[in-house]
Amino acid sequence: MQFVAGLLAGWVLVYLAFGGYLIRRWFVEGRQRVYLVLAGASLALAAYTVGSVVYHLADTPEAGNACTRLQTALATGGVAPMLFSFALDFAGRRGRWVEIVRWTVGGVGLALGALIAAGLAFDPQRPIALRFALGGVEGTYHDFAPTPLVAVFALFDVGAILASTVVVARAAVRQRVGAAPVAVGFVLFLAATINDALVINGAYDFLYLGEHLYMLLVGSFGYVLFERSARLAVELRERTAQLEATHHALEATHADLRRSYDSLDAAQRELHESERLADLGRMAASLAHEIRNPLCVLSNVSAGLRRELDRAGAPADLRTLLDALRDEVEHLERLVNDLLAFARPDRRSRTRASLAMVADQAILAVVSALPDPGRYEVRRAYDDPPPKAMIDLERVRQALVNLLLNACQSMPDGGPLTVFVGRGDRPGEARIGVRDAGGGIAAENRERIFEPFFSTKPTGTGLGLSIVRAIAEDHDGRVEVESAPGAGSTFWIHLGLGAAAADEAGGPRAGREAAG
Repeated sequence: MQFVAGLLAGWVLVYLAFGGYLIRRWFVEGRQRVYLVLAGASLALAAYTVGSVVYHLADTPEAGNACTRLQTALATGGVAPMLFSFALDFAGRRGRWVEIVRWTVGGVGLALGALIAAGLAFDPQRPIALRFALGGVEGTYHDFAPTPLVAVFALFDVGAILASTVVVARAAVRQRVGAAPVAVGFVLFLAATINDALVINGAYDFLYLGEHLYMLLVGSFGYVLFERSARLAVELRERTAQLEATHHALEATHADLRRSYDSLDAAQRELHESERLADLGRMAASLAHEIRNPLCVLSNVSAGLRRELDRAGAPADLRTLLDALRDEVEHLERLVNDLLAFARPDRRSRTRASLAMVADQAILAVVSALPDPGRYEVRRAYDDPPPKAMIDLERVRQALVNLLLNACQSMPDGGPLTVFVGRGDRPGEARIGVRDAGGGIAAENRERIFEPFFSTKPTGTGLGLSIVRAIAEDHDGRVEVESAPGAGSTFWIHLGLGAAAADEAGGPRAGREAAG
């Protein structure tokens, strides 16, 4: 008897733990009733099993019958109705009639349990001793003889468990997930309930099995919970992977949208800038035309006055004043020419020409115009052979002259002046560079030097580098500058090779080829 009592004590701990676990699941998973009713049945059976432990150790009919009344009341009023409610919820049975049946079974069970607890199911005047033997385990139960009401209670218990078994078995037949193992657990517990009903009614002497085989029902539902958790874990990993993929796709889409927005914003800024420059160009062209005629008159008049003063032997002071007037007129003429070049660039036909030849022509034009060319050491760094490109000769030469003049002006005391001609950094591109050893460009001015009318020189027009950039862009290229204060500057004009690239590869020529 002590062995069976010890085994039952272990079941008590298992049922208490399982009931607590189900209550936790009830809180975590949205308070689903299927967990709560099975938790109630497990805790009721734990109390039932505690009574069974004492029953196996009781040595008087009074003590044994007190345990029997507790167990029978818990089985009829708690375990059976709760398992029936669990079966309905587990099988997914819903509806008004289902709820009526659920609460009817629960009410009848509570009423019968109250009658059992009141002692109406046993006759205290008829003590009995029930003996059992199972393998090497033998024992005697001390109790009172049951009354005919016990058969009613036993039939209710068997009927409730049988109905539960049928409900879950039908769900298993319909292939409801997890229903098959639970149905097996119910079948075994039904067998134990029938056995206990026969034993308590005196049909034969045997061990009570309900508190033992309930463990199989617990195990079957535990297996279902474990399988469900594993399946949910797999689904969670799959959903997480899908969400991560969606997140990455959204990030890529967001990046694309960001790039599109930036491109659109840049295009809008370029459009506004183009409109502004167009308005500025129209105004500059109109202004230049209005100024050019008076300048021609001033230039002719100053030249005539100089000839007359030279013939008459006028004082040097007058000639100096006239030279100053001539210099200012020439400065204004250069300004007018720059305004016209910026506002209305000429569109000449393109010629396939050697960029080394263009560079040499620009160097010759600038050096011959310098008052003291010996102060400048011109160095050439050309690729061999130098690249050829389809270009507007005059405009590219003009751009290079502007860079060379700027380089000379940055070195008023003279210095080395290096000109580069070679292939560009990108396919289908050539570049021309001019490097000086002047004072360099301040960082805050580096982004503004290509803006029209921006100049750091007192007498500068602020259009030279704007014209260089416009010429480069007209040749599918760009202008870059490398500079630091005190370290000189290097300007690069990148030009698209155009049809020359195909010609170098043996393709057909386009346009005429310049000498050199």
